Amino acid sequence: MKTFVYHFDPTDKFYLGADEADVCQITGQPLIPGSATLQAPPSFDIGNERIAVFVSEEQGWTIAANNFWRPAMVRYQPVLGNPMTGRFSIIQYPAYELLKYPGIPRVMAPMTVGMALSGRLTYMQKRLEEVIHLYQERAQSVAPYDLVYEKIATEDLVLQMKRVVDEIFMNEWIRLEEAGQKFAEEHIIRVRAVNEVDSAPAGPTKTHLINMRDEDPMFFTVLTDLRNSFAHHFPVAEVYNLIGIDHLTVNTLYVKNGDVNTVRLIEVWLEDLVRSFNRFMVRTFGAPISGLH
Repeated sequence: MKTFVYHFDPTDKFYLGADEADVCQITGQPLIPGSATLQAPPSFDIGNERIAVFVSEEQGWTIAANNFWRPAMVRYQPVLGNPMTGRFSIIQYPAYELLKYPGIPRVMAPMTVGMALSGRLTYMQKRLEEVIHLYQERAQSVAPYDLVYEKIATEDLVLQMKRVVDEIFMNEWIRLEEAGQKFAEEHIIRVRAVNEVDSAPAGPTKTHLINMRDEDPMFFTVLTDLRNSFAHHFPVAEVYNLIGIDHLTVNTLYVKNGDVNTVRLIEVWLEDLVRSFNRFMVRTFGAPISGLH
């Protein structure tokens, strides 16, 4: 027999919906998350003029006027189109295979660029292994902090992924513009991230960067939205309890400019994101010749 938990708003206690309860692997008892109860409400309607409101475990539910404010919740589940096998890793290159770029004249040597990119890829793989391990062991986890740690580690992985993408777009701009008169005069890097391409001065370099981006536009858009949310948007922690049933997911609540009238729930498979990232690296540097996959 299935056991359900009934969720209510943590502030105003009005009924939100129900889910099948998770079960503790040790005690066999249903796990009740915060702002939820095992008591069923007298009405499951959430869009009518009246709605169930939770009072307490002792008093249960009551029915009240449904005049509670709610943000508009938009669910966005992008599919990037990669084959999913369940086995994936961050592509690896030694530094000497990443010497495509001249560095920043008078500021950063080419070898430093290669070493930084290679080291960041290694760090990302370690993070990914950690995330996969925590996900595989989630059924044995007795502390909620383990799941929170997995989510924060995933955030870090995505932030590092965006950093690599941004550095490559920046270095492409420098590679094409370092010998130009304008850069020689002003010494200002005009593109420092993939999301700055559209604001670059018109010309062959901008066209080249747009073409790079347009080879997988959804990936770059999703990655940018995830990065911005993890770096700036305050309600991200609200989705720490969202765990993929049979695959790792990256989840966030995206709130642009602090406007909570509309909240966008983004959910993408981590494997899909990693595979798109790997394809971008191969398009940029070619397949690794060292065998470090």
